[in-house]
Amino acid sequence: MDTNQNTKPFGLKDKIVYAASGTDQQVVVPERLTMVAVLYGVLAASFYLGCYGLTTERVHGKREKKSGENLFVALKQMVSCKPLLVIIVIALVLLIGSLLTGTMTAYLYKDYFNNTQILSVVSFAQILPMLLIAPVASKLASKFGKKEVCSIGVLAACIIFGILWVLKVKSPYMFMLMNFISSMGLGIFNMLIWAFIGDVIDFQELRNGQRNDGTVYAIV
Repeated sequence: MDTNQNTKPFGLKDKIVYAASGTDQQVVVPERLTMVAVLYGVLAASFYLGCYGLTTERVHGKREKKSGENLFVALKQMVSCKPLLVIIVIALVLLIGSLLTGTMTAYLYKDYFNNTQILSVVSFAQILPMLLIAPVASKLASKFGKKEVCSIGVLAACIIFGILWVLKVKSPYMFMLMNFISSMGLGIFNMLIWAFIGDVIDFQELRNGQRNDGTVYAIV
């Protein structure tokens, strides 16, 4: 890993992680990376707890607890629910893939393409597919079916990623264009995956006679 940086740190995180090396370059201090990660984790947990503690529930609905309703029983039923397990695995794979792609992008354009000047364009190109798909995703799902639309989108993305892997594209612009097209396919899948959760909840209710919307969403 190249720990030298020619540009000056511009954010608070960068000011902590980087240190002057006596020259014009900034050097990463590895020990500070762990400190920053722990700090961000503590802040995130504090903000989540703050949101929970400072939220006031002003509308209280009357809810009668049904006989036999138990959290552990519901969890046991969900563990045996294959559709829910598939959704969880897919969500984890998407999360890991997104984190890996975001982490490797900078190294890809710096070390492989030797072109860091288009990183800002690349970052925008990664967000643009979601913005373009958001208005039409539900319409496509209504017309063709969410299963069909998601399957075609993921299949197209896999084909394009396979082409990129086989051809070893050398042009950063061609890579960015093909990655943009594949992101359209994955984007529509990311948009519609939450619609499948409703089907999972309906399946659970049909199988067990109980509807556990909150528990399913919490798990996913």
